[in-house]
Amino acid sequence: MSDAVSLWRKALAIWLPLQHAEAAGFCVSTEPFLPEIAARARHLALWDWRQSALAACALGAQPWGGDPADLPPASVDIALLDLETLHGRASFEQAARGAAAVLRPRGTLLLRGGNANGVGGAARRLRDWFGGVEALAYGGGHRVLAAVRGERTALPGPPAVAWEHAELGGAVLRVRRTPGVFAEGLVDAGTGLLAEAATALAPGRRVCDLGCGTGLLGLALLARGASTCAFCDEDLRALAALRANLAANTLPPAASTEVQAVDATMGVPGGPYDLVVCNPPFHQGIAVSHALSEAVVRAGWRALAPGGTMLVVGMRFLPLDRWLSGAEEVAGDRAYRVLAATRPRDAARERRGRGWPYAPSEVKGTRRRGGRGRRSQREGAARARDDADRV
Repeated sequence: MSDAVSLWRKALAIWLPLQHAEAAGFCVSTEPFLPEIAARARHLALWDWRQSALAACALGAQPWGGDPADLPPASVDIALLDLETLHGRASFEQAARGAAAVLRPRGTLLLRGGNANGVGGAARRLRDWFGGVEALAYGGGHRVLAAVRGERTALPGPPAVAWEHAELGGAVLRVRRTPGVFAEGLVDAGTGLLAEAATALAPGRRVCDLGCGTGLLGLALLARGASTCAFCDEDLRALAALRANLAANTLPPAASTEVQAVDATMGVPGGPYDLVVCNPPFHQGIAVSHALSEAVVRAGWRALAPGGTMLVVGMRFLPLDRWLSGAEEVAGDRAYRVLAATRPRDAARERRGRGWPYAPSEVKGTRRRGGRGRRSQREGAARARDDADRV
């Protein structure tokens, strides 16, 4: 058991043994106890938005983005918030304000965080709001803090929802600023380049906006004539903002949309698509993960129809051309590049390795000279074809 989980268990053993939690309503943003809490809680609102959140929703949890209007008033007895899942001050404040607003009097907010996550600043903020904070457990650079809502505690309300106008791919959109999601739900430089490259391909196409975030790219492509767009992401808060953005913008009458909460590394439902656009994530927490980006790109390629096109944008240090063999750079600047690849209509040609997103380095054991080298090349090519057939 990790030190962080042990610390949570120690704090909960002090504050509220789980076997007595049947009468409690919970708001949580932490993984370790979701199954046992879900089995006992009268009401469970889930702040966590990662893959684990999707699984937990099957346990009866209600996805929650922090808006008190989405939960019954005074419905939460205990809020468990984890700074490791609340990236940045704005995200923490949104979660803490929202949870505090739906706490019952004498309800408790428990917060775990490390020095690296800003637990000191979070403790000062809770002290200002609640009038006092108690340290239940500490160790390994982490603390679990408890703040109790008094009968007359005057807590700050949730931050006001901010709307802005953004221009993307020739479309002017009304968008909701959403702290804690990528680019706060607004247009970043990479998405702008991707939109410029994709809009000419959009008319009449069935589009998948893979890793859509708050959906600005897909909305722009619908405005430019795409027949339908499937918005796919695992971030539940981003999808909540996406639905708000869909409601705030007028789409062409013939356009249709699908919103899918999915972990793209496990596959993309609903295909095949004529056009897949993707700005793949390359961070897990604060660490750079090429494996995550690669898995998302490959999943998008497999969702393409024969003859369909995939457009991917990424920072120049990402080896996108290794994951999309034969792709061409169609747009870019000093920081970003957009690559395009078209899936062959001939399945046999694809199985021979042309157009399939396998990097040359993945064909192991190749040599350039001698009979043994040619044999190794043939064996490596055969393995690549077998891998392609198994996908």
